[in-house]
Amino acid sequence: MDDCRIYLLVRKDLSWSQRVVQAAHAAMQLVMHKHQHLAGQWPEVGPNLVVYGVSKDQLAGIAEELPGEYTQEFLEPDWGDAITAVAYCGPRLEWFDNLALL
Repeated sequence: MDDCRIYLLVRKDLSWSQRVVQAAHAAMQLVMHKHQHLAGQWPEVGPNLVVYGVSKDQLAGIAEELPGEYTQEFLEPDWGDAITAVAYCGPRLEWFDNLALL
């Protein structure tokens, strides 16, 4: 994979500490459970992480808008498997311009 970034989209209605944890869960789930082979393609320090805040409503269908197989929703079991974050590894998408960095 040429683009060495993981884009994390996390619910902005969560507290700051919850945002960090949920984004980390999504990233780890993407790499550890779905695509372990990605780790060997990144530099020693790992990929760049870009974190965006999105509303709960925006997050609900966002995984379907992201291309390819390198997308992972994180469903928080403590909150009834609610979607709290999505991790995406791939090229930057134009519609990210409308999102706020955290």
